[in-house]
Amino acid sequence: MIKYYSFLLYLLLLSASSCKRALTPEDNLAYPLDISLQQLNETAVEISWTKTNLSNFQQYIVTRQVDTLKIDGNTDTSWVIVDANINKVIDKRLPIAGKFYYSVIAQTNEDKKLKSKFLLHKRNDIISFTIGVYDQLIPNPALNLIYLYSYSIDGPTIQIIDVALATITKPIPLGKEISFAQSDVIFNEEMPNELIIIDLDAVYYYDARTMKRLNQLPKSDPTINSSISSALVINNLMYLTETDAYKTISVYNPESKAFLFDGNFKTGSFASFRMIRYLDKIKKIVMFNHSSNARELIAFSLKDGIIQDSFERVKSDLWGAFSAFGLSVAPDGSSFITSYSSPAYLMRSDDFKKIHTFTNANGNFTYSPDGKQIAYQGFNEEINVIDLTTFNVLYQYKNPIGIKRLDFYINNNQLHVISEKIGQENFLITKHKFN
Repeated sequence: MIKYYSFLLYLLLLSASSCKRALTPEDNLAYPLDISLQQLNETAVEISWTKTNLSNFQQYIVTRQVDTLKIDGNTDTSWVIVDANINKVIDKRLPIAGKFYYSVIAQTNEDKKLKSKFLLHKRNDIISFTIGVYDQLIPNPALNLIYLYSYSIDGPTIQIIDVALATITKPIPLGKEISFAQSDVIFNEEMPNELIIIDLDAVYYYDARTMKRLNQLPKSDPTINSSISSALVINNLMYLTETDAYKTISVYNPESKAFLFDGNFKTGSFASFRMIRYLDKIKKIVMFNHSSNARELIAFSLKDGIIQDSFERVKSDLWGAFSAFGLSVAPDGSSFITSYSSPAYLMRSDDFKKIHTFTNANGNFTYSPDGKQIAYQGFNEEINVIDLTTFNVLYQYKNPIGIKRLDFYINNNQLHVISEKIGQENFLITKHKFN
């Protein structure tokens, strides 16, 4: 009896399977074609799909679209395959976009169709976002973050792009007391864990990852008589320069809410607008002239955080030898770069001696976080990545047509280029391996 029922069940299953039909457009099934993707390398993707049993087969149409709802003639493309036995194609010319979609259509001579779903593909070497208006863009190479600072009458905000995770935060409010018209974000390569916003008469100090406010020199402090031109934070003490040619660097303690040093200049004057940076290797604050004809800098030693009376005044015969324009400081403070005459820039050691001259440079220098390479914009708008041991060119990047470059930096042996498509709100970060 058991064998009889088993045989009956077998006949029922056989009968049911024999009634199955090949998928046809009349079945009205949603997406009967399966599609899959395989990334072959950074610039090639293989698209494959299930073969069909359509009678009167005419062609497969494979499409790649940046947007599933519309076709962009500048970036989107398609392949037409008339052999029903061919069910894969290789896309060797990926668009400059962080993500896009593939789909497949099987078509008959009677214009009946079987479709696949749109399948998302994300590039590992590009991330993209749709971003509105912002006022300041600041890369942080060591943390692989990009900040987008926006002024607002309701108080400034900042968005943080995490390039490694390909994420962007919502606008983070920074405080309504900050003057939206005068505020400026300051980031220094040698201090990657902190971000400073300078107002005309106040300094706000934030954690560079979370934008949590850590400390401040408030507006109400009566000792700020001129505008603040530069500031930095070392061991929770604030150091700042004012647009007062007879003051050097003031030292403020946020904990006691008092100035530890008033910054009065004791030997002559300096430029009204100047920038201060910290060279950690020699434990000195260096003050640069914010003008194109700067011929000297002043280096101040610190003791228990206090500016010492003695300082080193370094002079040069070269115009712009110690200008704050185009200034870049090594993360460990062992060297820095300033312009002295366009298109030449000088690299100097922490004892202020010349190391190297960049003769074809147009500014925008940035060190790698480990200080082993540097990237800069050349005179023909190209970006050069240089090995700082040999000063040989490791990589050169040229901007594609239709792309506007905004900034660039080095992280993890890659050149990261921040750009946007001209006429669009597509914000791109492309990654280019050089080592």
